[in-house]
This record gives sequence, C-alpha cells and structure tokens, in this order.
Amino acid sequence: MIIPRIEKECGHADFGWLQAQYTFSFGHYFDPNFTHYGALRVLNRETIAPKAACRAKTYPNIDIINLVLQGEAEFHDSEGNRIYQSENECLLISPLHNISYSEHNINHEKPLIQLQLWINACVEYFCHPPQKRKLVNNNALTLLASPNGSEKSLKIRQQTWISHIYLKMEQNITLNLKGKNSYLYSITGIIKLENNIHKIAYIDYSDGAFLMQEQKVKLTAQTDFRGILIYLN
Repeated sequence: MIIPRIEKECGHADFGWLQAQYTFSFGHYFDPNFTHYGALRVLNRETIAPKAACRAKTYPNIDIINLVLQGEAEFHDSEGNRIYQSENECLLISPLHNISYSEHNINHEKPLIQLQLWINACVEYFCHPPQKRKLVNNNALTLLASPNGSEKSLKIRQQTWISHIYLKMEQNITLNLKGKNSYLYSITGIIKLENNIHKIAYIDYSDGAFLMQEQKVKLTAQTDFRGILIYLN
C-alpha cells in the first residue's frame, strides 16, 4: 500500500527565526493519527535564521540523524563539546539523558536548512560517539545509516536502514522492500511511485509516502529528484 503524506497536511511552525514542517506530532503540533511510524519518531524539515539557535534540551532514548541541506550547523552540549556540520553532511548523535544539547546556525548570512530524524533506540545498545558522513549527489542510492554500519554508513541503534536517493529526470530505480514498512520523503523534486499491482502515486517537494507491506516499488523521477528512504524492519 502506498499512502502519500502531503506537505500541506503536515504540521507547521513559524517562530520568525525558525520555520519547520513536522511529518509527525512534535512540539505544539499533535495529530493522534501521526505520532510515529514504527521506530521513526520524528521527521522535521527546519529552516533556522542566520546566527539563531534552538534552546538547549535533553532527549529521550533516540538516535538523531541530521542532514544539512544548506548552510552550516553546530551542535553544542552542556559539557562544552561542539560538533560542526557542513552542507550535505549527515550527522548521527546518540544523546545521553544527563546532557542537554542545542542546535546553532553559525552562518551570519545564510539560513540553515536541515532535515532531522529521530529513531527510537534499542535500550540494550550503548550510545555511540557522534558519527558523520559526507554526501555526494552522484549515486542513485547511498546507505546513510544501518544497524551494523555497512557500506561505511552511520551505525544506528535500531533495525532501521536510512538511504539517500538521487535520480536525474526520467531515471528510475526499483526498491526491494521485502514486505517491510518504509517511508519515502522528497527533499527536492517530483517522483512517481508504482507498486507490483501498478498502483501509482506521485510526491512532490517536502511530501512523503508511507510504503506499507510492499514487496517492490519502482521510482521514476519526473524532475531531478533527491529523497530519503527509511526502511523499518
């Protein structure tokens, strides 16, 4: 089953210094139908004004995957550590319960645009130190995060695989999902989705789609397309 999650139906916030889109319930936005999707707890697209910062806070038992789409970011923690993140760099942080963290746009001129995911972590796994990976937009499918860190991916504390998709216009790829649940999010561009029984759906910029119990889904780029696939075991 393919169920689109259209951008205009998601939660939104505009605080002046921060504009955000929430796929799932977050902060002031609550929708009982969209609280999480398996281990995927948060998928936010955020634009943070130059020199602005999110206040320090603690986190539940999650792994944070942060992808900078534009600009430069820094994570600060209450122990004085700072983690720099450049454009097209993916960062994974396993927050500790007794430490608070804040996010900063360190650029004085350019807004910071980022995509942030929270994945519920398995409690039996120890927290990993921060991990980073630089993205290059020349592979159709790049594994960003996985439970075992395969293909030089970030090691995540959950049976979840996160991949970056980059397709030129009219290029296609078939996802072998093996009947598991997945979520596809459009960072930029329009993509056509078609399953085994030829059901077709389209998602545009900032839209997403729940892929539920599908064996295979064919993606065909209607424009140059960049997206994120979250594969949930």
